[in-house]
Amino acid sequence: MNIFIVGNQCAGKTSIAKALGAHIVKFAEPHYAINDLLGVPKYRKFMQEVTDVIKNNFGTNIFAELFKRKYQGISNDLVCDDCRYQLEFDVLKKLGWQSCYVHSEELTRRERAQAQGLDFLPFHDSETAIKSLSHQCDYTIVNENISMQELKELSRKLLLED
Repeated sequence: MNIFIVGNQCAGKTSIAKALGAHIVKFAEPHYAINDLLGVPKYRKFMQEVTDVIKNNFGTNIFAELFKRKYQGISNDLVCDDCRYQLEFDVLKKLGWQSCYVHSEELTRRERAQAQGLDFLPFHDSETAIKSLSHQCDYTIVNENISMQELKELSRKLLLED
């Protein structure tokens, strides 16, 4: 089964993806390739700005189409941990993937970002668009005040044993 995870920055998406032990794939793979090409670390504001430029020049569906071409027909043990837009959501559902929304309060997410040395940027459309996706998901995990071990156990039970 392939699963995709929807949630805001520092909600726990990647932690859940890792807990599931599947191969993690991302809509942001082209961004990482740009960072690698430039020899620069991942920087959220830069990636958001590059996304906006690429979408303005090549269409809002460019990343969803690239993802679809790459992963269509692969149907075992993939987890996408960065679904953020309706277009991406729709592509993954059409491919038959199960969806999971991860909720965590803004203060908690802000604290996690600070602990990881990340910029916390909650107002870009890549963050604000998530609210409209949350109610469409097959599963919901509330990631508040639980240990990493509890999060892993909950994720595996909910997503793999259903």
